Amino acid sequence: MAWDTHNEVGCAVAKCSSSGKTHVVCNYLPKAKAEGKQIYKMGPTCRRCHDYQSGGASGMCYNGICVIPS
Repeated sequence: MAWDTHNEVGCAVAKCSSSGKTHVVCNYLPKAKAEGKQIYKMGPTCRRCHDYQSGGASGMCYNGICVIPS
């Protein structure tokens, strides 16, 4: 799960031939400083999209998810 403060995500997948297991690892930036706390607030879908901005563009609701136009 990613926090609302994360703005970079990098993931990798590796399948081990000896065990047949698949491992997935993701790193998030910036590091969350709220370990053990609630990751999101319950409420109506996309209620606070306008709170998120990047490069002067405000967030908008797309299929129930807040996105920032690039």
